Amino acid sequence: MTGFSARLLVARALRGDVVDVSALVAARQACGSWDVLGRLLRAERLAPLLAYRLGERDFPADGNFKEALRSGAREVLAANLVWRKVYEELGDILGAAGIRALPIKGVDVAFTVYPSPACRPMADIDILVSPEDYRGAEEVLEREGFVPLSRVARWWPGRDFTRKGATVDLHWSPAAGVPARRAVASWYFAGDEKTVGDEFRLLVSVCHQQNHFFSLTLLDYYEALLLARRVSWRRYWPLARRWGAARATRFVLAVARSFFGGMSGAGSFNILKTLAGPGLSGTDPGRGARAAAVYALSLDNPAAAFGGGLRRPAWAKEILTRGFRLRSSEDKRKEKVR
Repeated sequence: MTGFSARLLVARALRGDVVDVSALVAARQACGSWDVLGRLLRAERLAPLLAYRLGERDFPADGNFKEALRSGAREVLAANLVWRKVYEELGDILGAAGIRALPIKGVDVAFTVYPSPACRPMADIDILVSPEDYRGAEEVLEREGFVPLSRVARWWPGRDFTRKGATVDLHWSPAAGVPARRAVASWYFAGDEKTVGDEFRLLVSVCHQQNHFFSLTLLDYYEALLLARRVSWRRYWPLARRWGAARATRFVLAVARSFFGGMSGAGSFNILKTLAGPGLSGTDPGRGARAAAVYALSLDNPAAAFGGGLRRPAWAKEILTRGFRLRSSEDKRKEKVR
């Protein structure tokens, strides 16, 4: 519970326009030392953001902790500038081959959404192309010396490529799992808008959480909330419904607000406890089935995933009724029929 309490306090420190130093000190007390708090911040990928927002402001902390924060932010900035340059070079090469490539996730939002690219660490370059161009994009990357990594699951919408320490995650869709999304991805690229707007950025953020069964870092939830404050909801909800991600959006934002938006109450904690429980710990033999059910139940149409062969254990209904308190009256009616 201490780890959860410390995470709540770290999030509280970052909620307002100015860092709440008292919450940060309380997080250190929950962790037991500045060193442990530093490890927690790095694990949740919040250390560079905290360093940037603190700036040169002094606060009562260990000198090593302060220096680690600031040097880490400098390293993130230097690495991100390199990542962005690699993306721009690849974008030009793919464009010359007639392939439209869009930057998504870190290589995009670090330079467009955050106040500085030093705030947002990234581990690779995520590039989105249309399903029709995907094979051609793979061939271009291989010609440029990128080596494909091991084979990926059939439901994963892309593949990793690496060259001299640089990893490119090539996607044909931001969302995994449901075959119908291939057609939606084709529709999106066939439309008039070929750029990444804030609505599509939020969709990518939500789908990324969904792809990883909502077990990503606090920074990912913080990022979703940043994007939610920028979008036009009139434009976003039709897009989310088209991708089958409206329910997942509501869920991600509920969790994000429980940490960063001042929301409180047992509901959000119960959702997190359900997702972070033994079924997703990596040691439970039922992890795969549980993760599949969590993913499926976050879809607008859960039956689409279960109908595709995913197992629905007895506890799946409990997750739907107790964890995901986001069902519509139509959902409830169908549940009674089943």
